[in-house]
Amino acid sequence: MGFPALVRGQNLNSKLNIAVIGCGGRGAGNLAEAAAQGDNIVALCDVNENNLAAAAAKHGQAKTFIDFRQLYAALKDYD
Repeated sequence: MGFPALVRGQNLNSKLNIAVIGCGGRGAGNLAEAAAQGDNIVALCDVNENNLAAAAAKHGQAKTFIDFRQLYAALKDYD
């Protein structure tokens, strides 16, 4: 019964901090699903500035990046 909690390694009632790389197409669908589940969207990254702007408009609290390497260097607080 406790196996899923052990595998996940955290409280099952806590929210995940999500960083999304690729905010258009399938990434936009994954982003919408994570947001609908109540997870925290902390970072968005996409080389296409139109996709990035559209995602940032919906998730204004998230930091935005064009280069995923900058995201990895700047943030450490995502799951």
